[in-house]
Amino acid sequence: MILVDTNVLVALVLPKDPLHARAKADLKRLVRQEMRVTGGVMAESCFLLRTPNERERLNELLFALRARQQSDPAWSTVFAWLSRYAEHEPDWVDAALVCLSNRDQRIWTYGGEFQTIWRRMDGSRVPLAVK
Repeated sequence: MILVDTNVLVALVLPKDPLHARAKADLKRLVRQEMRVTGGVMAESCFLLRTPNERERLNELLFALRARQQSDPAWSTVFAWLSRYAEHEPDWVDAALVCLSNRDQRIWTYGGEFQTIWRRMDGSRVPLAVK
């Protein structure tokens, strides 16, 4: 199962986004995977994709991916993770994705911190769908 990050959705919706070509290529490899999107990712995506046309394309993309809603982790877990990495000023969405990740739930993101800084609560690396 793939947990999709905001930067991926925005890149797929906006052809002029610098990550658009990469996202399309990665999508071809991952399209058969089950995709999940958290409420935080949806809120961030709708904030960044402001026009009705962009939001309609987002809706069509989520339908085409058969993406399902992923419940966010317990707030206490996310706050604990945020405290652990406070010096790096992580955001809620990154924290929630890391806290949800496990062997069966990898994250599709282009955020470099997921490879270089962020770790799961047990100290292990964050499982990524693409590197």
